[in-house]
Amino acid sequence: MASLSDVADICTILSLPFAVVAYLVTKNRFSSWWKQWNKYIIIVVYILTLVGIYRLGWLTWIYISIEIPVWLIILIVLIGLFIIVFFPYFIEEEEACPEYLKYKNDVIQSILCQWKYNDDGTINNASLAYFCANKNCSSRLEAGVTPMFDDYLEISCPHCGFSKKFDLSVSDFNRRIIMEIERRLRTSEYKKRLKELEAQ
Repeated sequence: MASLSDVADICTILSLPFAVVAYLVTKNRFSSWWKQWNKYIIIVVYILTLVGIYRLGWLTWIYISIEIPVWLIILIVLIGLFIIVFFPYFIEEEEACPEYLKYKNDVIQSILCQWKYNDDGTINNASLAYFCANKNCSSRLEAGVTPMFDDYLEISCPHCGFSKKFDLSVSDFNRRIIMEIERRLRTSEYKKRLKELEAQ
């Protein structure tokens, strides 16, 4: 059996690589670093643990002979545990898509609005696009200032003739649309709209 000094020696040896890793990896980078290297670290620690236990003489009893060698039983058990515990780390599973990210279009102000999301989940303002809400048309809408009334924004369909005026500039209109989308997201109204849109 190993003495306390043997255990202390092993801990001292193992502390060196961990100290080097702690020095090279800052706190801010730890999350991404761990995500990239955790499976390799776990495998190395697993192997070192088995080797350390064997070198300490804690596995001498596995050589006891029975109909099936004890070491073979232990090996099978360890392999089974390894597969159950660590195999998921080797599978690159796609993260579950939050439900709200499916909400990417809706009719707002009688206009079919479409948008995308940034990587952080916020709405990508530049992706905002407007289409005719008429199902038999669905043409992209055009925006312009009405003649003689510079304060009015006119959004029209070049295909079916749909037209609607707003007492807003283009930038203000876009901002209002974004605000309405955010409101529906925050109030969870989008869940009801998703069901309605899927039923259409």
